[in-house]
Amino acid sequence: MSLRLSALFLAAVFTATALADEASVRRGVETRFDGIKVDSVTKTSYGGLYEIVVGETLFYTDENVNFVFKGEIIDARSQKNLTEERQQKLTAIKFDDLPLDLAIKQVRGNGKRVVAIFADPFCPYCKNLDRALLRQDDITIYTFPPATRRSISGLPSVRKSACVPRRPASRRMGRESSAPDPKSWSN
Repeated sequence: MSLRLSALFLAAVFTATALADEASVRRGVETRFDGIKVDSVTKTSYGGLYEIVVGETLFYTDENVNFVFKGEIIDARSQKNLTEERQQKLTAIKFDDLPLDLAIKQVRGNGKRVVAIFADPFCPYCKNLDRALLRQDDITIYTFPPATRRSISGLPSVRKSACVPRRPASRRMGRESSAPDPKSWSN
């Protein structure tokens, strides 16, 4: 029993030390780089480095914040880009958190397979993806059009397809050569 207690004590001490180190690295970065708001600091398992997250940007530093660098860390043995993997985890969005009520919804068959895409009707790659998805059976496609000022106000067919009552059909009209009569579109 005393062995378990001592093991728990050592684990608690090491955890507290790691948290103290991460807190001191955060303070060091925010002190040396005035105006930067650090979102998180995590000690990495490689090179004694600390990962610093500012917005969606990853930086790395040593424990004394003597050196800070931005770039990719690649594991030489496995050839994995550790920075890219971490960036993907940090920027991942849970499907349940998507505002599906704002998307254009298309259901084919029973719709049991569900995907969400962010597509620009003027992007050739998006058009190819759309065609490939529409060949699938039993799929529900939620399409989020680009929400940029240029695409909404500057490109009339995006605005018109977002405003028309039958949105799934109208979304395709921006991609097909024969579009319905524009007089039928509402603003």
